[in-house]
This record gives sequence, C-alpha cells and structure tokens, in this order.
Amino acid sequence: MPGRVKSMEAENRLRCPALKEKLLSAEDAAQLIEDGMTVAVSGFTPAGCPKAVPLALAEQVRSGRRRLKLTLLSGASTGEELDSEWASLGIIARRAPYMTSKTLRAAVNGAA
Repeated sequence: MPGRVKSMEAENRLRCPALKEKLLSAEDAAQLIEDGMTVAVSGFTPAGCPKAVPLALAEQVRSGRRRLKLTLLSGASTGEELDSEWASLGIIARRAPYMTSKTLRAAVNGAA
C-alpha cells in the first residue's frame, strides 16, 4: 500500500500484525490532521516531542498544498520542529501550556 512504512525497525518493534498494518509515513500521517483540529503531543524538550509528522505537516503548508490553523497542546516543552516551525508558518491558532520557542513567543506577542 502506498505511503505505508515498511522498515526493518518497525517490523522488529511491533509484534502485532494488526498494528503493523496501521503504520503510515510521516507525510500520510500529516494528511490526517485537518484545519481546526487540536493536536496534543508529549514533550520534554526535543527528546520527547514528535519530529517527523510536524515537519511533514510544515512542509505541506510551506509548499502551499494546505492551509491550517491548529490548537497545539503539549505535556511539556517541545522542540524547534514543532513550535518554531509551525509558528513561523502561522499554523498555530492556540498554544498551551508551554511557549519556550522564541519564534512562537514573538508570534503570540505580535498578535495581541
């Protein structure tokens, strides 16, 4: 199936065949995120936040293929791949509770 992730790492990490069939590429996973949605992620700086899907979504917006405004919630601070990248592209409509990115803080303060 196009877009499905097929890697040795995924094959080795997942033992349940039903879960293996649900794996998607970052590009395909990003396509599932729709305008107006709330996206919740873990965090703890770059170590715990997602990287591939947020960057794929940012590329879709940067290329003009999509326009999105999303609410972003996190369990802790995130990395540049999320806050700074999305803020610079105007993807973030609302953000809580952490705003450690300089780019995001500038966007929030400039919108007031």
